[in-house]
Amino acid sequence: MKNIIKNSIGVALCLSCWALGAFTFEDIHYWVGEGTNQVAIVIDWNKPNSKSSLCWGYRWNGEPRSATQILNEIAEADNRLHAAISTSTWGSSLDALNYDINDNASYFLTNKSTDALDWCSSNPNTHYWSQCFAKNSSSFDSATWEYYSTGIDGQMLSNEMWYYLKYIDWTKYEASEPNYIPNAAESPFGYAIVSAYTDAYDYNNSHNALGAPTAYMNYQYGGVVNPINPAWGESDLYSLVQYDEETPAAIDIEFDHRVYDDPQNPYGQDFIVFGNAMLSYSGNGSSYYAEGEAPENFTISSTCISELAKVEVSQDGKTWHTIPDAPYADGFAPTLGYTYDTNAPCSELFDGNLWWSKRTDPTLPLPPNLTSSDWANITLAELCKRYNGSAGGTSYDISKINALASDETGRKWIKFVRIKPVFEEYDDEGYPLFSEPEVDAISDVAPLPPYELWVKHNFSFGDAYKSELIARGTVAANGLPNYVNAAFNNAPTTAFIPKLNITSFRVNQDKAYFKTSLEVPCYDILRISSNSQVDANSWNTKLLPQYDSATGEYSINIDAAKTQQFFKLRLCE
Repeated sequence: MKNIIKNSIGVALCLSCWALGAFTFEDIHYWVGEGTNQVAIVIDWNKPNSKSSLCWGYRWNGEPRSATQILNEIAEADNRLHAAISTSTWGSSLDALNYDINDNASYFLTNKSTDALDWCSSNPNTHYWSQCFAKNSSSFDSATWEYYSTGIDGQMLSNEMWYYLKYIDWTKYEASEPNYIPNAAESPFGYAIVSAYTDAYDYNNSHNALGAPTAYMNYQYGGVVNPINPAWGESDLYSLVQYDEETPAAIDIEFDHRVYDDPQNPYGQDFIVFGNAMLSYSGNGSSYYAEGEAPENFTISSTCISELAKVEVSQDGKTWHTIPDAPYADGFAPTLGYTYDTNAPCSELFDGNLWWSKRTDPTLPLPPNLTSSDWANITLAELCKRYNGSAGGTSYDISKINALASDETGRKWIKFVRIKPVFEEYDDEGYPLFSEPEVDAISDVAPLPPYELWVKHNFSFGDAYKSELIARGTVAANGLPNYVNAAFNNAPTTAFIPKLNITSFRVNQDKAYFKTSLEVPCYDILRISSNSQVDANSWNTKLLPQYDSATGEYSINIDAAKTQQFFKLRLCE
């Protein structure tokens, strides 16, 4: 069926539309990209009586773009969405779309997940992804749907289109048109302004603080946002200016979901605030950063130029808490919009780009103990490599707030962030002086799978970006590969040699449950093979075990009809 979709000649068929309820472009929370063109991407896993239909927004400039490109970019931006799109001489094929419903850093192998609750396209023998589109519709419910019978490469999406993917059972002749109105995919960024006040004459549009941090400034003297070229446009920032003590400047921003103190968050950080701090530098070329000049031509100094801000958090938007020993926002570390990669520059950024590649990840913090002195006297190019995919910003750990309530899992959480200027001193005439910080965005830190989390915690800032050090197969001090040491939570410098044991095993109907001697849940490394004979030379494809954090058990599906089965437990690179 996959090949039929990919190769067939397209005939557009008009499908009926019915009132599902209003859902418009204004209802979309998660936008990817920037530009004047916009499309809505709806992915429906088609689960009965569920909210398994989600909508993302995509923006760009220029000519229509293929569904292949748009899906890949959305999946790259959203840590929870996983797309498997293969290519061949016949074009691209949509092999799988999976969604980490619990945002717990599930691990996926094409159509399988370590978490049974995740939405997966797990039945490729009986199901396929149907495609519909609607042009120039003001809302989802008023759309007139047309059926795409060609592959995703052939779907060129233009401004104001709705693109709808539905996972259907072709053996039951399910309809391709929508069953339900979609739900907005949760955004990792600030979604709503609760309140805002500033005395600023300009830079006073509070909505500039919503959505993703600025990555590229498409105007004169703009270009790629980086540690020596911060966002500065009036359309990008919200400036907090306060002239007296009676009218305090502040902005209160709401997430569309709870932000948790998740143990799988890197460095124990839970959210990030982005401003427009910058590092001082010297240039071998221009006296200022120029878009067309190589980042190798600029050398970083140890001075961070910033205007500091206080940060408070809340669960209900009424009771506010300060974070003990928290850093000031709009300070360290400066924002980086794009990764530095001379091997894969993005030609769409600007003519002659030889350095800037894909977007950085605003949900990935830098180590919180870094200071500007850690990268003094290195080039801008080297600094950007050391960001290792992070967009920078100032990160915060809410576990330090004792007054925060916890949910049923025992995790603390927040939903609101307040940012305000810092009182500095009084001038000679007795007038108060406040800092004048800028706010670009806030983001929820995304959890990482176990191996990636181990790397972040065991390699220094100067080493963590070096692939030759952090590769899973690299041998550590005890002679074992990194991935083995990660499974036992051993530092790469340890001499201890651990042993892998099964500590408990039980069978319940068509599932086998077991616990191991592993120190951490290493579901991204652990694999199971099975066979009907213990001495057989051939074992089946490695199975992806699911992991239950509540019980500490792994589980795999078994064939209850077989009289005997043997399983081999492996740690895999």
